[in-house]
Amino acid sequence: MNHQLVDKSYVPPLTEWILSTDEWDDRLFREFIAGRHSFEVINISEAIENHENLKTEMEPYLHHRLSRIRQWAEYEIKQSEGIKKDEQIRRAREEREY
Repeated sequence: MNHQLVDKSYVPPLTEWILSTDEWDDRLFREFIAGRHSFEVINISEAIENHENLKTEMEPYLHHRLSRIRQWAEYEIKQSEGIKKDEQIRRAREEREY
């Protein structure tokens, strides 16, 4: 059975166990956040284009029973918004230079 089709906020059992058992361990949570996108290559244009989709995908996680999952979803959305803002700043600087 594909849990992702049944529950839009599916969290793998091991992840859920770790984040619930050590919920108040800030270092563990930071490591989880840091490792979440390890070895990924991000195409800035695609990340900006997919921002609204990401917000929609994260919506169920914003209401998850575990606070760390909710925090992770908030982080993902803010990170995506940050990429968009950084690109706007980069383009504005580039325009001023020319």
